[in-house]
Amino acid sequence: MTAKDIWDAKTYLQFEGERLRPALDLIARIPHEAPKLMVDLGCGAGDDVILAGTVTLADVYALFDT
Repeated sequence: MTAKDIWDAKTYLQFEGERLRPALDLIARIPHEAPKLMVDLGCGAGDDVILAGTVTLADVYALFDT
């Protein structure tokens, strides 16, 4: 059995708050006031990426492979 066989977005999202806090902290530390591009490697269910796109006007690309 591989990770692709057992990964479940619903279960993953149960811990959204615990995962989201570090992402928010990192986004807040971006020194550029208006980044044009953001890349999220390992974006999981994508909820952090959606948030990043709403707090910046950047083009946001998300890559995830489990």
